[in-house]
Amino acid sequence: MHNKFSKKNFFHALTVVLIFWLMSVNTYAAGQISLVINGEAFQAHDANGNEIYPLVYENRTYLPVRAIAEVFGKPIDWDGFTNTVYIGNKGSGVNSYSDEVRIVLDGSIFVYYDENGTQLKPIIVNETSYLPLRGAAMAFNKQIEWSAEERTVYITDKEESISLQENSVQTGDLRSVLAANIENYNTEEIDISEYNISCDELKTLVSDIVNRPEFYYVASSFMYSHYDNIVQNVRFDYTIGKSIVEQARQANASGEYKILFIGDWDSITDSTYKDRLENIFYEVYPRLVRRWGDENTSKAIILKADKNFDMGENVVGFTHGYLISFSTAFANKNPRDVGFFAHELTHAVQQYIHLDSSWWTENMANYGRFRYYHWAGDDLLKLDYYSPSVRDWNYEPYGNCMWFFAYMDSKYPTVKNADGSLEYGLIDSLNRAVRSGRVRTDGGSTQSDADFNSIVSEITGFPDIDSLREQYIKELNDKSWLFTGFDGYADNFITENIPGVKDPVYNRP
Repeated sequence: MHNKFSKKNFFHALTVVLIFWLMSVNTYAAGQISLVINGEAFQAHDANGNEIYPLVYENRTYLPVRAIAEVFGKPIDWDGFTNTVYIGNKGSGVNSYSDEVRIVLDGSIFVYYDENGTQLKPIIVNETSYLPLRGAAMAFNKQIEWSAEERTVYITDKEESISLQENSVQTGDLRSVLAANIENYNTEEIDISEYNISCDELKTLVSDIVNRPEFYYVASSFMYSHYDNIVQNVRFDYTIGKSIVEQARQANASGEYKILFIGDWDSITDSTYKDRLENIFYEVYPRLVRRWGDENTSKAIILKADKNFDMGENVVGFTHGYLISFSTAFANKNPRDVGFFAHELTHAVQQYIHLDSSWWTENMANYGRFRYYHWAGDDLLKLDYYSPSVRDWNYEPYGNCMWFFAYMDSKYPTVKNADGSLEYGLIDSLNRAVRSGRVRTDGGSTQSDADFNSIVSEITGFPDIDSLREQYIKELNDKSWLFTGFDGYADNFITENIPGVKDPVYNRP
């Protein structure tokens, strides 16, 4: 049984569930919270001219989307085709449909994390979408303050500089402030003494920020000063020049795929090596994005040749967000082995920031390389699917698992219904669940995670992933399932007919 996707049923169910959920939590009633903008009282209104007020949910102030536009003096528009609300400039716009309503503020999709790293999404109350007011204020470069005694939100214009020297942001929003400084490529020292944060707490906080995909250009190290273990100042360094990052952002704004090269390319002796990696990018990456990415997946990848790469004897490449680094020593020693790049490109699409993985992440990346590079072009990888290593693979992180993934796609593929809706297959359903945070572990060596296995059971009828694997081994042994290449797979439609990308060749063994 597959996951049938119906837009109408989905949004009806989503609205009902969220309304029921919010009715059970503590929210302040309308009228209890006032707004003051640049020193003047402000009254927001709905589309019919009725007065509307902020509400507080989980100690955060929310305001209806339409009122957000009114507060900040921005036009508002709704695109039902892509399920997107535009506030302010549309920018390049959104070209694809999303299950969830997207909010675009001045050309950028609204994404806001609280001080604990939790993404705060719009909430729905009585069929009205609400946004966290502080996140919207930061998106429009406004300063926001809360007076508990007066039960009033104060919003004022902010100076162009985002330096904390001017105390422009309240304590409690340190995560968002640091993220804003990084986003704006601030290289100056930032005074954070008022936040009373210890050295270890700062290390944890910054590590969590810069390990998010959108901050791939920040070094894992940074400078800070402290007094009695309380951090006074912090300064960020950047591994990638601002001009390169701006090129990546421009590519994403235009919707065009682009690979950007940095690092020690003059250390690679094979003059064709760079061109071959570039060809892989433009053929393989769009397929991976179409299959496993979404509208937020970067169209740009920054590829760094690193002559000082040292992550262990068997590690030749590493992906951090949308920055991929690899060893030039490996390239010189193995000039024909470029398939690792397809593996790393799969990681760039995955962005499994929620997943504690012992086997799924790496093995799916192996499968991305296997299916959309080795078995889709000239560099055919031939493996004996009756060999013991294929049958006996047992959830090793870099195991010979590609055949099992090919088996899952052949038996439980994503298919398109006559009305255009999708029934997501097993691999795609698990990928979506991991990306959304619904599944946070693959179960480790015991494959025992209940959330992971509930998806397996729902789609396949087998109680868990290992029962499915045992069935796969049985069919391999009695030869009732044979791998003959990906020609004829029901989900090929996903990665075919991509503008500017040639279709896979579908090699056969």
